[in-house]
Amino acid sequence: MTFKYCAMDRKEIFVNLDNIPECDRYLGVKNRHPLISVIRFDDLRNVHIKPRRFGVYGIVYNTISGNDNDTEGRLTFISPGQTDMYSGSICPTTKGWVMLFHSDLMNNTMISYRLSEYSFFSNSSHVTINLDAHECDTIAKYMEHIDKELAHPADSFTTNIVISMIAVLICTSLRFYAHKCSHDSDHKMDFKVRFNKLLNDHLSGVNSNGKIPTVSWCAKQLSLSANYFGDLVKRHTGYSAQEYIQRRIVNEMKILLRYNQLTISEIAYRLGFKYPHHLTRMFRKYEGCSPNVYRSLHINDTTKKTAPKNKDRELAIY
Repeated sequence: MTFKYCAMDRKEIFVNLDNIPECDRYLGVKNRHPLISVIRFDDLRNVHIKPRRFGVYGIVYNTISGNDNDTEGRLTFISPGQTDMYSGSICPTTKGWVMLFHSDLMNNTMISYRLSEYSFFSNSSHVTINLDAHECDTIAKYMEHIDKELAHPADSFTTNIVISMIAVLICTSLRFYAHKCSHDSDHKMDFKVRFNKLLNDHLSGVNSNGKIPTVSWCAKQLSLSANYFGDLVKRHTGYSAQEYIQRRIVNEMKILLRYNQLTISEIAYRLGFKYPHHLTRMFRKYEGCSPNVYRSLHINDTTKKTAPKNKDRELAIY
């Protein structure tokens, strides 16, 4: 069988890796099972990697420090439909494992119904989390166990044993992922502080791009994948990322309605809405009344109070 190539643009050609035998041929290793492959990076030294599109799931574990006393690593998750633009050779010092498996491996199992629900198997981009020394050791041992099982002659128990091992590996990865969601603080600054500052600056006109702050835009500004960002917001606020952003927009509109005389259209344009009725619909969804009705109910506030400072604009949900 030859590889199928897909032209994405004038510059890059993607290799379509739709099944495990194709993946093994692409990586130059012997195929041991039709639905799963586990490979050491040591066996990929002479492989030249080309841009590729995945039709399988993958978990890639690699170390990023050679210090035995302070080993650190990364765990990267791949799902069908994702692409990788990297082209070139694998770094000689890279250690770890690559595990690829087809969704058919999990047919008629409980885990088959959960794969698409795991946030780290994002449909848009790879999700990567950092691991400490203990976590590295745990993941490496699971990979080794699966590799050893695949090295044995296959029998009627092989597939079920492999599936069970993968389930444990995925559940352990989920634990590490959840732990990172609750404790990560990129650039040593608390996530919720950074996120609220981003929204405050945007909604008040500082660093505003003249558009509505979206989930993907916020995630990009914070150097996070959209799914990982969404998980952090959900964990810290109890709301989905989209709902929290919308609530912040409505909260900002309430301030503008109460403390200045801008028209609804002027407020909408200031908050990045091209069409005022879109903002009005959002406001009614969360407040149960139109902006004009809200303003009329709080008309006296404009003469009795001053607008709150940025720190008081945030929703009290943390």
